[in-house]
Amino acid sequence: MAIDDHLDNGDDPEAHVEVLRAWRKTGPLGRLHNCIRHILKTPQRRERFQEKARAYNLEGVTLDLIIGDDSCWSDDLAALVRALLLRDPMEDYLASAICLDRKRDEASLAHDELSPQDWDVLRSMIELLEPFTKWMVLLQRKGAAARLSDIVPAYDELLSHLETQRERHSAADASIHILTSLNAAWILLNK
Repeated sequence: MAIDDHLDNGDDPEAHVEVLRAWRKTGPLGRLHNCIRHILKTPQRRERFQEKARAYNLEGVTLDLIIGDDSCWSDDLAALVRALLLRDPMEDYLASAICLDRKRDEASLAHDELSPQDWDVLRSMIELLEPFTKWMVLLQRKGAAARLSDIVPAYDELLSHLETQRERHSAADASIHILTSLNAAWILLNK
């Protein structure tokens, strides 16, 4: 599903709400996307977030959030990794922004607040994507000359990883978004 973020130009409140709704449907990753997008929308919000983040004394952690999109999984992975590093200041910022929001309409961050279970799902997504990152880097090093003997082990390892993750996440309390993604990835890779 492609989500046209560019349709939300800020001038049309209906378009803005439609984009937020579309991202919310994608689960915790979509709600995280909406939260990051909210923070990055203005320089003032970015600065307020960075002030909160500095208060946490996160040595060696870049205080800039990254926004992923629905077209490149590696961008989403980078956004996830950074958001998890900045989870505490993000939760602090979002809680204060939600408290200040008197409208609580559909554009409110209150609809995108992330629960502890949502953060667990996001952490699981990183775990799911790590082997893909490993193989992407290895195969890119080979350049355009990657041979079949380079690619077959990647497929074997990734299929095995997806099967293991499908078994692990098949419990009744598993995220439907993770299971759907796992099944779709497995079917695509198994072809």
